[in-house]
Amino acid sequence: DRMDGREGQFVLVNGAWQPRLTLGMGERQRWRVWNATSARVLKLALPAHEVWLVGTDGGLIERPRRVEYVLLPPGARVELAVTGRFAPDKPSGLLALPYARGKMMGPEQDKALPLVGIEAGAAVATAALPRRLGKVAALPKPTVRRRVVFSEDMANPAAMFLINGQTFDMDRVDFIGKVGQVEEWEIDNQADMDHPFHLHGTQFQVTERHDGQG
Repeated sequence: DRMDGREGQFVLVNGAWQPRLTLGMGERQRWRVWNATSARVLKLALPAHEVWLVGTDGGLIERPRRVEYVLLPPGARVELAVTGRFAPDKPSGLLALPYARGKMMGPEQDKALPLVGIEAGAAVATAALPRRLGKVAALPKPTVRRRVVFSEDMANPAAMFLINGQTFDMDRVDFIGKVGQVEEWEIDNQADMDHPFHLHGTQFQVTERHDGQG
């Protein structure tokens, strides 16, 4: 638990165990979803319904994007437009699908976890989603470039996870930024398991991804 974080066997939704809600055929609801767990990565899916991603931690995205699932690490948020479809051959509720974090010790998630039961309500006609939700302006060229490396040392229980070769310390200052200055950060996860993270007090744009597998 100390290394992987404790996922636990129960996931509550709005403080309730597997609550139920009503969704009409064709009805569109806006869901604001926040992963408030301490360690569990949630791979959320609504197999029977139509789901569009409309917002993330940074607010509305430019255009709605149809998704089969969304991946939410602890602390992350999304906004979804959910339209009731009720495909007869698919589960109607909200599920957390299995997700492997690459953990060294504890078992990985190996089965879907029911989170919310959904009952069919009266059919509701819903207007089409806007093609454009907002404008996300491209950032100017960075004036500072930084590299952040996540690594691990399993032989040292006091310093299992490292950032740029150092253990976390509340009093240490690694970088000093300037208001209004654009920085480019290269994040390199050299550990065996994933390391979700986020920044406080600012926004960022992902410009490039590499999965390290070719």
